[in-house]
Amino acid sequence: MKNNPFRRICRTCLTLFGLVILTSGARASRNVAEAAETVDTVIAKTGDVASGTIAAETVKGLQLKTEPCNTSNKSTIVVFSPPFRKTKIGTITCGTTVLDRYQVEKK
Repeated sequence: MKNNPFRRICRTCLTLFGLVILTSGARASRNVAEAAETVDTVIAKTGDVASGTIAAETVKGLQLKTEPCNTSNKSTIVVFSPPFRKTKIGTITCGTTVLDRYQVEKK
């Protein structure tokens, strides 16, 4: 049983399978890191005003995308923490998508 060829083949398969998982995981984390580099995040200070579309909103704050139709890989997100004032100022059309446009002021 010491030189069982089946055991050797199975060990090789498991090793290759493990390498595939490790390689794909490394590739995925690299892609996430590259995606994170394409977003500029700006933290709003008291008195700051920005306009754009709302990327996310929770009770802890609001993320405003200032260039919603930008087709390049670079975009800017302005983060507003409470208190802030949000006002709908119209709509913007990006291709075939119509988005609400807001002006947000940090108080």
